[in-house]
Amino acid sequence: MTDEATFTVTPTTGATLSSLVKAAAAGSVTKPIVNGVATANFTASATGTYTVTVTDGDVNDSITLTVTAASTGGGTGGGTGGAGSTLPSTGGEIPAVALWIGAGALGLGGLAVVAATARRRAQQR
Repeated sequence: MTDEATFTVTPTTGATLSSLVKAAAAGSVTKPIVNGVATANFTASATGTYTVTVTDGDVNDSITLTVTAASTGGGTGGGTGGAGSTLPSTGGEIPAVALWIGAGALGLGGLAVVAATARRRAQQR
């Protein structure tokens, strides 16, 4: 048994295999086997049927993947670009006034620290 597994994708047009070691390769990528496991990422840029084969010298196994295009329109995503046309909002929205109040509070806190430090230094002299 070897220490590496080779991942191969066919057809190579419209698909890549990648790993942390090798950014992207059309056709095949070789990965180390650690604790009996080797992984690679499959990315398809076109619809179609792809076969990914893994070989480590002793084992030769494959899986067939069918990639289809996502449906367009009619989504329920949020955002402001219309129904499903943008990613949904995942963060909170803070009004500009709240930001100014927060910045002012930080500024006043900084002034209080400076004043307390100056007072302490004046008393120590």
